[in-house]
Amino acid sequence: MGLLFLTIEKYGTDIYIEKKNFGKAKNNQKVVVKILKQGEDGKKAEGKIIEVIGRVNEAGVDMLSLIKEHKLPYEFPKKVLNEAMRSKRRNC
Repeated sequence: MGLLFLTIEKYGTDIYIEKKNFGKAKNNQKVVVKILKQGEDGKKAEGKIIEVIGRVNEAGVDMLSLIKEHKLPYEFPKKVLNEAMRSKRRNC
């Protein structure tokens, strides 16, 4: 099946990635790709894998892909996490 790409910005064509720019990505994984060079004169754009999201059929990978594609927050801010920890200590 190969790699499934999720680019930093939506990109409508294939992207060439040199082996040195694969990082730890493997077949059947969704990845985030940074475009290094726009395609010109019939050549494909060139990119670099900057993040492996997960295996194609793995639980949660599709959701994380959508979150990243639409640039939605997926982690709580540190201030919120600290307040939750304080609240947890008070209630124990």
